[in-house]
Amino acid sequence: MNSQRKLIKDFFGFIIFKMLFRSEREVLLWRSSLQTTL
Repeated sequence: MNSQRKLIKDFFGFIIFKMLFRSEREVLLWRSSLQTTL
């Protein structure tokens, strides 16, 4: 269960890193939109 949790955490971290590597501006827009939604 704990290892599965770590795997999900690493998976999301990889997606965020991929997005950041592709376009920094897109990530900033995505983060700002996420903050307004929350």
